Amino acid sequence: MFFAKVRIYEALFKAKQELSRHNASLTQELHTTSSRLNEMSSRLDAVSKQNVVSDLQMKISTEILSSDKEAEFRRSFTAFYPDYIPALHRLKD
Repeated sequence: MFFAKVRIYEALFKAKQELSRHNASLTQELHTTSSRLNEMSSRLDAVSKQNVVSDLQMKISTEILSSDKEAEFRRSFTAFYPDYIPALHRLKD
């Protein structure tokens, strides 16, 4: 009876040690995975910011008015303020 209890305790102690090693391994794996996730998240943020900057650069560099729209604006402006542009030219000279 005594030896049977000792064997049970030894088996339980061995199982506890194995579980402790397994938990340590899982903890290390969790730490590694968490570090990789943080690194990937940082990279994703950087790429996302670069995409936003690229989109803004593209929007800024596009023409605001096409040449047809610009010509139409000039005609409309001149129709409403016929003396304004000539007066500006006189100020420049």
